[in-house]
Amino acid sequence: MQFITKYFKNLKKKIDELIKFLSQFETPVKIIKSAPEKKDAGKSSSEQSSKDNIKKVFIFGLPKSGKSTLLASIIKYIDSGSESTLRRDPLNNAQSVALMRKLIQSFYSNKFPPPSDKNCINLILSYEKYKKEKVKVKRKVEVKNSQQKPKPMNKIVKAINDLQIFDTVQKEYKPEFKEVEEEIEKEYLANYKFDFCEVSGEELKKFDFVETSGSSLDIKIKNFFESSDCLIITAPVKGSSLKDLEFLRDYIEYLIRTGYKKPILFIFTKIDLIDSKSHKEIEKSKNLYRGIEKLLNSHFKNSIKYSKFTVGSVKENITKNRDTGRVKKSYTIEENQSDRYIPEILNFLEKLY
Repeated sequence: MQFITKYFKNLKKKIDELIKFLSQFETPVKIIKSAPEKKDAGKSSSEQSSKDNIKKVFIFGLPKSGKSTLLASIIKYIDSGSESTLRRDPLNNAQSVALMRKLIQSFYSNKFPPPSDKNCINLILSYEKYKKEKVKVKRKVEVKNSQQKPKPMNKIVKAINDLQIFDTVQKEYKPEFKEVEEEIEKEYLANYKFDFCEVSGEELKKFDFVETSGSSLDIKIKNFFESSDCLIITAPVKGSSLKDLEFLRDYIEYLIRTGYKKPILFIFTKIDLIDSKSHKEIEKSKNLYRGIEKLLNSHFKNSIKYSKFTVGSVKENITKNRDTGRVKKSYTIEENQSDRYIPEILNFLEKLY
């Protein structure tokens, strides 16, 4: 009986040794260290607080350059697109949600946004989208060395044979490993949150230091501008007065003098008003802003970007009041083409993160 017990103990010991030996032929694949998470909000997971990552966008535009239309187009694109999801947050963002409703309703009715009676419109816009980025990871792999490591089959056969000789101990083979770095693609949910400040034409004129010396400028607007993360300038390619253009040029001088360092997006709006086949019209439009472009390129070379925008063809509607005989003009959007231009503008904003 003692012999049988001793036999099975030894047999168990040999089987354990065989299992331990066979396990060494499995190549461990383990990510031991991933790339550190980036601190930037747009390139991190949704766990980061969007409240702390809000970016301020100051919109400076000449009168009737389409500032409100641009905002409405951005909201519509995000709301109706397949890549992004609009987040309204009515509990904490009721004022912006109410404004979004007006802008979306007017746009889906092919109408332009109604003019605001406020000196500044603040709109907090949040959305999320899935993005992909490449990250570097490290893992351990076994070193291939034929001289050091015998053929696995011979070792296995020898180990099995060794089960029959109880006084023989199988030598343990210790494989060598090395660390390798690989690049993998990682998908994450990015959150974006922007606080837009669209200033009315009347209030913008207070930036004209020749006329007002800047003394009457609303302190809230001034503080928002100074703390903003970027500046968007809208300028129509047609219809601006010489006075408006001079004002815009002096505003660029103001940016230069105050040492503005944030990214700038200069958007040429209402480009549908230019006949793309007419060389004369194109040159005339370019000449309007040639001096302003030279200023921007000279002093904001690394931070200035240019873009275009239009909602497309517009229909003029004329109605006449029977009692007073007054004629009223209104405009509706015949074919909305804004979706062509919004992705480039959103790309600029997302790079703020």
